[in-house]
Amino acid sequence: MNSGSQIFITLTLTLIAGLSSSIVFATVHQYQIEIDEKIDQAKVTACFDGKVPEYLSIARKSARQDLVQFPHSDQGKIEIQGRYWLTEGLADNACIVYAVSLKHYHAQRSRQSAKRKNIAYLEDNSWLWLPETITEKENVQLNFKLPEWAAISAPWHLIKNSKHQFLIGSQPQEWGYTLIIGDFNVTHAQLKGGQMLNIATMKTIPDPQPIIQWLTDTGNALGNYLGQYPVKQTQLIVIPKSKGGPVPWGDVSRGNGFGIRLVVVPSKDIQLFYKDWTVTHEFSHQLLPKLDYDDSWLSEGLSSYLQYVLMAQSQIITKEKAWQKLYQGFERGEKGTPKSNREPLSETSSNRRHGGGSGRTMRIYIGAAHCIFTS
Repeated sequence: MNSGSQIFITLTLTLIAGLSSSIVFATVHQYQIEIDEKIDQAKVTACFDGKVPEYLSIARKSARQDLVQFPHSDQGKIEIQGRYWLTEGLADNACIVYAVSLKHYHAQRSRQSAKRKNIAYLEDNSWLWLPETITEKENVQLNFKLPEWAAISAPWHLIKNSKHQFLIGSQPQEWGYTLIIGDFNVTHAQLKGGQMLNIATMKTIPDPQPIIQWLTDTGNALGNYLGQYPVKQTQLIVIPKSKGGPVPWGDVSRGNGFGIRLVVVPSKDIQLFYKDWTVTHEFSHQLLPKLDYDDSWLSEGLSSYLQYVLMAQSQIITKEKAWQKLYQGFERGEKGTPKSNREPLSETSSNRRHGGGSGRTMRIYIGAAHCIFTS
């Protein structure tokens, strides 16, 4: 590894460390969340440690439509203001109780997946009112009481030696996340450096162990490249599909923690999973925080570069094959570049979003080229 690569990786890990470092919190607000037997309703009791936050907020204004019990407290009044609750008038150490319906989340579809009545699938925070601002010295602990048959998969930091207790982390909830509660399996796979992959697999996958091992090997490959895995925990949700390539689709979320969703075809030979670039691409997104859409050339470019570097270093493909794949990407990007105009990178994403001629492939591989020049 040359000095340019080392500088790049050092800066990246310094940035990630700021998001995932271990902090002793002076204030921890406690949320007790009880999910009913049919996963139709969540009863939330939020008890605050010392002074109550001025506001509690949620990502969507329409979330109040799901309230089946409006917030109340024995220690003062709560004023509802759209997606905000004004709570500054409550006494110190006050508790708030409310309940929200989860019924319509049973009918939500993840991409490529069928409806599942025994799983509540939430793709953003539309039910959990949290302090509008959380300082570096405070956090929120979520304590779930689930039906005996149910499991939970969340991006939050799972507290050691617990099954259903989490710290929410410092990343904004507005960044979006995926939360699922219901009838599926959860495996906690430890990486070489002690970091954890919290892997949710649907019970329709006959034998999830090879897939779990594939994900663990990918996490270790990223850790080997960087010198350490970039975050303490990663949420992974594996959704089965009957047709297509081994990994037809994947995406990431960063709200309150890092999560990866993968659609897989379990019937495919496991060696085809290792040869597919999707998972190394999605894992590599953990090296950067959420960026504005206009800067997605960098986040997508870095992951498109590393997806082949990691595969080559793991000897899944040869170094020559990795360079060939990158070169082919550059060629596709060149074909997608407008011939008549030159434009700043920040405008390529915007032009594409508004129907312009800037191609997605061009935008991605310009980012990959930037990473090559950096290293």
